Amino acid sequence: MINRLRRIEGQVRGIQKMVESDRYCIDILTQIQAIKAAIGKVERESPAKSRQPLHPRCNRERRRGRSGDEVCRIDRLVREGKTMNKRRLLVFTILFAWSAVACAHEGHKEDKTDAELIAESVAAEHRGPDEHADAPSLSAEEVLQQRIEANRLQSADNLLGRLHPVAVHFPIALFLMALIAEVILMRRPAAGMETTVRLLTAGGAAGAVVSALLGWYAAGWRLSDRSETLGLHRWLGTAIALLGVAAWWTARDPRQNRWILRSLLTLLAAAVIFQGYLGGELSDGPNHLGLR
Repeated sequence: MINRLRRIEGQVRGIQKMVESDRYCIDILTQIQAIKAAIGKVERESPAKSRQPLHPRCNRERRRGRSGDEVCRIDRLVREGKTMNKRRLLVFTILFAWSAVACAHEGHKEDKTDAELIAESVAAEHRGPDEHADAPSLSAEEVLQQRIEANRLQSADNLLGRLHPVAVHFPIALFLMALIAEVILMRRPAAGMETTVRLLTAGGAAGAVVSALLGWYAAGWRLSDRSETLGLHRWLGTAIALLGVAAWWTARDPRQNRWILRSLLTLLAAAVIFQGYLGGELSDGPNHLGLR
């Protein structure tokens, strides 16, 4: 481990000389990545695995049943690292599992207006008992069977459209997590979250493109909608896919200004939240949050 630390020290001095001699920035960034990899190897060989302290004094303190400053510091760092990993896993789990899958209204495929859809829903709920007085009453099992029959797949396009509510959760979670990781990186540059941001942005962009395509299958392939909510939802989703690809392209190039990426991620985070609200308006009806 001492040899590794000495090599890291030499690499840091080499970077200092490269900066002083105005070397090309890509060469400097390459050396920085090499240092990060070397530090990662030191970390893996540190007491995080063996739980044995580095300094002989720490061994003596542990044999005596006491915790020296070095032992406390090492144990604290190990615990903090494990706690951080557990928190990240918990956040990812909550973001992916929190949302329930919603079904798109079939009336949107028929290009009906919001008023027409609401009128049909109200009429179905308040239909008088005398209108179907001669119809036999159905048991819960028969009603369930009718719903199953009505929801049978009709075509491959129908299947793709039904996958849209499932796919939309991935870009929402990934873009929000990418913004959080970028904020952590902005406040703590030594955290080394560049690769995490790049991975989350790439996943969010891919998910946004897939979700947008599935959304077009779900709502029908047309450029205008009589439903204002559906039209806004359609084109905002398409814009999110394009912005996601732009954010991924910016994140993959270390020479780009990170403020451009941060602006794109902030815009994407606001857009996916509003897009989720529009999706709720379509699936659950107007004012589904009860805020108006």
